[in-house]
Amino acid sequence: MNLISQLNLWFIGPPEYKEYRLNGRWMVPFEPLLGYTSSHDLEVLLQEMEWLHRYTGRDGSNFIYSLEWIKPGGILDTNLQGTFLKAITRSRARWYLFYDPILAVRQRGLPGELPIDFSIPEIRKLFSDDLDYLERYFSHPQYWKVNGRPAMHVWAVPDGLANVDDAFREALDRGIYLIGDVFGRGGDRLPPLSAKSGFVIVTPEMLAHSSDWTVPGAMPFFEKYFTDRGGLDLIPAFSCQYDDTEFMAALPPAESRAPIRVLARDRGEIEDFLRLAQRHAAPIADGDRYIFCGTIDNWAEGTTLLPTKRSDPPFWDIRGRSRRIGFYHFEHLAALREVLFPEVAPYQGPRLEAGRRGRSVLFHDCDRMGRLRLSGRGVAALANPPEWSTGSGISERFGSRRRWRPRWKEGASPAPLRLRFRNLDGRVARLRLEPGG
Repeated sequence: MNLISQLNLWFIGPPEYKEYRLNGRWMVPFEPLLGYTSSHDLEVLLQEMEWLHRYTGRDGSNFIYSLEWIKPGGILDTNLQGTFLKAITRSRARWYLFYDPILAVRQRGLPGELPIDFSIPEIRKLFSDDLDYLERYFSHPQYWKVNGRPAMHVWAVPDGLANVDDAFREALDRGIYLIGDVFGRGGDRLPPLSAKSGFVIVTPEMLAHSSDWTVPGAMPFFEKYFTDRGGLDLIPAFSCQYDDTEFMAALPPAESRAPIRVLARDRGEIEDFLRLAQRHAAPIADGDRYIFCGTIDNWAEGTTLLPTKRSDPPFWDIRGRSRRIGFYHFEHLAALREVLFPEVAPYQGPRLEAGRRGRSVLFHDCDRMGRLRLSGRGVAALANPPEWSTGSGISERFGSRRRWRPRWKEGASPAPLRLRFRNLDGRVARLRLEPGG
């Protein structure tokens, strides 16, 4: 089983807070555990990956990052090259591109009325030029390939695009494994594709009845998309929750609509949705099974996997006569491990292990952005006190493990040390190190 999830690289932290605020208003229903960070911050991205892999397979080999892409040189492309590719190589995770043809056209000043018309020569040429540019990424050693064909997801198929068959045939002729975002979308006929999947939990059939749903209530609407393969590979999709109330409130009245909410009461309801997707996740062309999970970090829609800060209420409650999403901490990730990856040992908090004769310390599941404290008589005699925040004196290994080997100043005798490590979830590990013991 492989988990695919979209990582958004558009965030800018203080002071602009791009993609956290809109028209001067916060559009996030709860605060991320790491706060309002920047997608250009390598240490933040490494910490996020560490959490994701801790619950799905500690070397990252079960995880595939789906990265939205719009145009060369934009913020997404810049952060992909400058931050993401540096981070992904520290794991065995894979990645691929989620192409947004609507924004690709609009952000380059071409006719952007929906559906985007690929019979317009400038738009058709733009798509070919983008495929030329993206070849540099398809050759990356960790780029996801299906039977040797680089995968590419395309948004808004088929209702957001018109006259796109020729363009999609070109992609297939180039050897691309083309995945259409078709679940829950309108349109009677699909263009040429390799596979079909989805993105968010909301479908038109649901909205025809109500904009306020529970996860159990939404499941039957989504399941029908898991059964109609239409001769294509099928990748079931789901989203833990959805709540765009703050986003809608930040839009101008002319652009806003009633907020959409699809909320889980607890982790058990998310696990039920995962089991539904799992039952329909048949092997595709390369023999593996895949599930697409909404987003890693689309905070404005509440579809996130990354942990939130603790702040009542948990999951959801009634506020202002409306059912609203609440914090979930690490519960979304815990649901993934429980259902899809039971072979991954449950996270129990950080763990410190002494090597033979106290010659080293092995750090297990210790957050990259956690806090290490050292005390005891031996501290003053250390020639290489570990600096956790910078990694000084600490060697890194796959699977969220690190090692430190204490060295002593010339003429100094090794002496006992006490180590205390605190993870960002508040869990603490302690170790007394007896050098030579």
